[in-house]
Amino acid sequence: LKTSILGQGEYSGKPSSLVMAAESRAAFLYVKNQGKSDELPRGKSALLVDVGSSTIDLTAMTADSRNHQYNSGNNYLGARSVDHMIRDWYLEKLMADRENQIVYQELTAANPTLNQTLTLFCREAKEKVYSFKAGKANIFFGYFRPVQLSRDELDDMLRTVPIAGILQKNLDLPRETADQMGQKSWCDLFREFMQEQRALMEEQGISIGRVILTGSASKMPVVPEAVREVFADIPESALFFDMDPSRTISKGLALVGPSNDKSVSFQMDVAKVLNEDVPRVVKNNVGSLAVSLSDFLSEKMEGMMM
Repeated sequence: LKTSILGQGEYSGKPSSLVMAAESRAAFLYVKNQGKSDELPRGKSALLVDVGSSTIDLTAMTADSRNHQYNSGNNYLGARSVDHMIRDWYLEKLMADRENQIVYQELTAANPTLNQTLTLFCREAKEKVYSFKAGKANIFFGYFRPVQLSRDELDDMLRTVPIAGILQKNLDLPRETADQMGQKSWCDLFREFMQEQRALMEEQGISIGRVILTGSASKMPVVPEAVREVFADIPESALFFDMDPSRTISKGLALVGPSNDKSVSFQMDVAKVLNEDVPRVVKNNVGSLAVSLSDFLSEKMEGMMM
C-alpha cells in the first residue's frame, strides 16, 4: 500500500495517509458514535464478540485506553462450519432420490469444484434465512429441484447436529480436539467457549460491563441467545446485538480518521496549555507566590529559631 498511489502522501489534490486500525477499535467507535450507550462504568470493560465466517474473535478494552486488555478467539467455530452442515443436510435430501444420486456423482467426478460451489449456495441460503422476515430460502443447484431451508430447521440443526465430524472432514480439525468436542452441537460449543472466556477474563480481574456482538454470523439467533445466557448479569441496555453486523466494521473504520484527528487536536491543545498558557500564568503570579511563601516560611521558621 505504501508503494501505491495511496502511500504517496497526496491523493486527488488532498493530503492522504495510511492508518492501521484494529477491527475491534472500529467496532467500538461505531457503537460509541451511535450515541445509544451510557457511559461505561469505571472499572468495567467492553467486550467485542466478532462471529465471522472463519473464526470467532474476542477483544476486551476499557473506556479510557486504546490498549486491549484481553484478546482471544476460536479458529474452528466460525460460521463456515454451518455452511458445511447445511450442505450435508441438502445432499441427504438430494440423495433420497436414486437418480439424483447418480447424476450428482457424475457431475462431481467431472468437476470436483462443484462441492465448493454448492457450499457457497448453502451459505447464501443461510444468510437469506436470517436476513429476511420470511425466514426461508431455496437452495438452487444445477438442474436439481430446489430444496427449501427454513429458520426453524436451521436453528434445530445448530442445536442438535454434532459438529466435530463436519469440522474434521472439511476444516482439518485435529483429532484430539474433535474427541474433546464429542457429540456437541455448534450451539453447545459456542456457549461453552463464551463461558470459558468469561471465566478466564475474571481470573485476570477483567469485569465486563458491555457486550458488542458483530460479524455476519451473529445474525443467527442462537448467538445472542447464548451471549445473553453467559452474561445474564449485564443489563439489556448494555448488550448491542441489533446493529448491521455486516457493516459495523466498515462504518467504524470510517470513524477512525476523525477519531485520530480529534486525538491529535486534543494533544495540540494540551501542548499549547503546557508550553504557552502555564508559563504565562507562572510568570504573572510568581511575585505574589514568592511573598506568600516568604510569609509562610517566616512564621514557621520563627518558632524553630526560638
